Amino acid sequence: MHLNATNIRINEDIFPDFSAELVSKDSILSINNLELKGLVLARNYLVFKVLGWHTQLSAKAKGKNLAEFLQRLKVKERVIGGKFDFDASLACECAPWNMSYQDITGYFDMSVKKGVFTDQDPNIGRILSLLNIKSIAKRLSLNFSDVTNKGFTYEHIKTQVRLKNAVAKIENFNLKALSGNIVLTGQSHIIDKQYDLVAKVTPAISNAVPIATYLAGGGLIGLGVWAIDKTLFDGNLINKAAVFKYKITGAWDKPIIKEQ
Repeated sequence: MHLNATNIRINEDIFPDFSAELVSKDSILSINNLELKGLVLARNYLVFKVLGWHTQLSAKAKGKNLAEFLQRLKVKERVIGGKFDFDASLACECAPWNMSYQDITGYFDMSVKKGVFTDQDPNIGRILSLLNIKSIAKRLSLNFSDVTNKGFTYEHIKTQVRLKNAVAKIENFNLKALSGNIVLTGQSHIIDKQYDLVAKVTPAISNAVPIATYLAGGGLIGLGVWAIDKTLFDGNLINKAAVFKYKITGAWDKPIIKEQ
């Protein structure tokens, strides 16, 4: 059976228009060949199964533009560009019409290359904008060209999230940019929409004299540390020393970020 659905709303949430092939066999309903308003996922990449009171959703997708993909999914994350590859699996011991965040378990893995989180982003982009990256750059006399008027430009993001009891546990979030790395760990409460995260910001400063001066206390001592590290350790000593740690709490729309 072929299914077309448009203008889907559940409470205040808006869902993307889609079409798919429905296949029923041995009490299992599968959704194949799913197309989300012009965005096609390869055959068998998205399968929805119902067996008794067990509901499972598995999905894989890849594309050249994360911003366009999220827009089609009605996700409000404001990003620009980004080549992406994701794998997700969600399940609950319930009927599909009785699903709740509290009942859902599963995982979400994603890799994104070369894009921009905008300053107007309501979630992760806001955190990146508030992590005092510009302040760190100013303190260390660095040029953070990744922080542009459009937002935060990244080279690669790899993330792994696990869902259980309405809590999204971030097992891995590693953002790499030309100016350095940002690693996020912790969890986020989906129902309460609260953060409980730790961020580690590591500027890429192996070739910057000012950071050595900053770490060593200034003067010729700082210059000596930079010279020795650059000659003997290829910048590893300085890079490992310059790590800034932040605690992120509060609501999703108004995160509180404090340096530790």
